[in-house]
Amino acid sequence: MYVCELFDVDNLRSITQSFAVTTSWNRIELTFAADTSDPLDDDNAASLQLSFWLHSGSDFTSGTFAVNTWNDYVQVNRAAVDDLTSIFDATSRTFFITGIQMEIGTQATDFESRSFGEELTLCQRYCFVMAPSTNAAVALAFARTTTVAFGIVELPVTMRATPTLAFSSNTDFQVQYLGSVATSTAMAASPELHKNMIAFTATVGSGLTAGQGMYIRDVNGGATITASAEL
Repeated sequence: MYVCELFDVDNLRSITQSFAVTTSWNRIELTFAADTSDPLDDDNAASLQLSFWLHSGSDFTSGTFAVNTWNDYVQVNRAAVDDLTSIFDATSRTFFITGIQMEIGTQATDFESRSFGEELTLCQRYCFVMAPSTNAAVALAFARTTTVAFGIVELPVTMRATPTLAFSSNTDFQVQYLGSVATSTAMAASPELHKNMIAFTATVGSGLTAGQGMYIRDVNGGATITASAEL
């Protein structure tokens, strides 16, 4: 027997169940009871940890094993199942995992295998990075003043929330207009951005004409714009 543990980092509580393994591949389903008294925090810090106990000493096994019950953290209880197996019992022991799926509900569904494209789309809801190649266009733009170009880029997916923008060095960007170029001295997010589009400004020393069409481009291969909508 090994132990699977869910550990609530926010409230210092845990729940454990034991499971048996075999010498061939098999599917193991564990349904954990809900903890309705102590909700997890909704932020970007760690809240829930999943652990597999394959070996442990008396510091973690000398207490009482509570099966599928949430309890306040007590170290000696975490892997205290009576028939705990140690993976170090023999040099021939192995432990392979082909996939893990966690979901809400009392009935396990078929294992979900997403394509790289699906995973990328889901990730881009939280973070999208523009990294054009050297001298490639970053965004279509127009001049708001003689020194400020306004650019927009449509996002590939709808982000979780209106993102914040982070730019690489200001001088990684240039404004291309009427056959001339001007290196940016300041890059900044614009209030017009929203969940489907980023909007930003590039400030140059002079030379633009208000209303003039242009584009903003990479100058040395190092230009990046990061749109972040993390929790």
